[in-house]
Amino acid sequence: MKDLEEASWILQMKIERLDMRLGVKTLSISQEQYVEAILKRHGMTNSNPVKAPMIANLQLPSLIEAEIDIMEYQKCTSSLMVCTRPDIAYAVDVLSCHVTCPGNVHMQAVILHTSD
Repeated sequence: MKDLEEASWILQMKIERLDMRLGVKTLSISQEQYVEAILKRHGMTNSNPVKAPMIANLQLPSLIEAEIDIMEYQKCTSSLMVCTRPDIAYAVDVLSCHVTCPGNVHMQAVILHTSD
């Protein structure tokens, strides 16, 4: 077995170790590069950030027939599943309920949530 030393990247997350004053050490985990790649992949690099990725008590309608490309909606929602922030995980859970029959309102919700 070989010692690979301290990890700096794991599962699309950047790991930083910082030595703070008085000998206190902190560990920072960031998915910034992964989120930027998602935005670029879906043509959203000019999106504006939002304070909260999910509007409180948002009710998305269930549709009988898809209004948009199902595969594109599924790609967008599945790429967000790797995000570890609880607020984004909740938004993805709500959005994933509509992967078989998405509409314009669902895609607008995805766009809102990926712009954070």
